[in-house]
Amino acid sequence: MKEKNELKDNVLDLKQDARAILSATGDLARDAVTQAGRTIAATRGVSKVIKSAKTADKTLRAKPYQAIGIAFGLGALFGYLMARRK
Repeated sequence: MKEKNELKDNVLDLKQDARAILSATGDLARDAVTQAGRTIAATRGVSKVIKSAKTADKTLRAKPYQAIGIAFGLGALFGYLMARRK
């Protein structure tokens, strides 16, 4: 009878340990999935920035004088607005 109770206690301990391991592993897996999702989102954001930069580069190479004129106009406007603030 004593051996039967010890075996039953050992099985219950094993069951509790297994639940604890599954719980800890689940938390680790959840954290890994969350981090992977963040990495994918960041990668998508970076690819959008790269695509926009390539488009801007093509436009600047196609129309360099217009780009210079726009940059000059925006710089002059920004300088004027900053001078008014003082």
